[in-house]
Amino acid sequence: VGYNNAGLTATASQDVTLTRPVIPPTTYTVTPVCGTDCSYISASPTSALAGNSITIYADREGYNGNADISCSFTRTSTGASATIDYTKSCGYNTSPGGREIYCNVTFKMPSYNVTATCDFVD
Repeated sequence: VGYNNAGLTATASQDVTLTRPVIPPTTYTVTPVCGTDCSYISASPTSALAGNSITIYADREGYNGNADISCSFTRTSTGASATIDYTKSCGYNTSPGGREIYCNVTFKMPSYNVTATCDFVD
């Protein structure tokens, strides 16, 4: 109990517990887009929670160079470019028109939707 010099008293206050509502995790999506030197591209899965990984598979037919790919990422909501760390593994198969080169690109989803544009490096 608190009091002042005039002899007035106040009752003790109770502790107040503040709770916030639980916000469910948001699922983010990626839309892979083939660049000019890309024959096929897909993403698996096409959506994930932030921090979870998505793998993009892309290939290019009839090319005899080294298999290498570069990807750029754009925030879908604002259109601003985004920098995302990703790993890639590339290889090739023999095809009638030359070699079919392919790459798998894996990255973790950030806290926003992105469009991933991947293109083979000549």
